[in-house]
Amino acid sequence: MMIMRGRVRTGLLAAAAVSISACGPPGGQVSSSGAPDGRGDLSEDVVATVRAEIEEFLEVYRARTGALDVEGLADMYSSSPEFYWVEVGRRTYESAEEIREGLRGLSAQVDDIVTVTEELRVTPLARDAVVVTMRFSQRMSGPGMPELSFSGVITSVVVREGGAWRFLVGHATTESMGGGA
Repeated sequence: MMIMRGRVRTGLLAAAAVSISACGPPGGQVSSSGAPDGRGDLSEDVVATVRAEIEEFLEVYRARTGALDVEGLADMYSSSPEFYWVEVGRRTYESAEEIREGLRGLSAQVDDIVTVTEELRVTPLARDAVVVTMRFSQRMSGPGMPELSFSGVITSVVVREGGAWRFLVGHATTESMGGGA
């Protein structure tokens, strides 16, 4: 279980960042055994390296969320025209710039975010593409707003772009929402 807590210094909503992740590119590869495992013929060493890189990517993501670093978070989303984000069955973002604007808009409202992630699953599809699934819960508060909490599951496709890992497609499903104590 990973817990990140942040106080707004520069302002922003990291919760929105966590609520932004999803599905994958079409067509898995077939392993040397002929079974569709999505990894093609990646060696176990390559798979282990890719998984370690993604775990590090997600650590940076959680740190930026906890620090409410809008620009740093926005940079973790792909600039590809193929990018999109789905929340609760609705396409909510069509570009990394839309996410950046959404984060900026929330920055005036939120000054504290606590995010917990569990049950991380990283499935390499290729050297430069993985599917990531995780459960999350998040609590946020700010001046003049009641505490808000929610939880759910995020599934995303993360691709290596320009030498860095970035979210390409994401889907967040919220299981519960409510006010905090």
